[in-house]
Amino acid sequence: MTYIDTIEDFATRLNCRIVYKNEQNGILKIDNQADGIHNLIIGIAPQS
Repeated sequence: MTYIDTIEDFATRLNCRIVYKNEQNGILKIDNQADGIHNLIIGIAPQS
């Protein structure tokens, strides 16, 4: 499991919606209106 998959799994467990995902650049954009999260952009460092 890659870092981006781990973070995506964590976000979905917290009921966040994945709005955008770019595995090549390591970017996730998530929303969770109930918790006040809107367009949160997460940058994930590549695995070495």
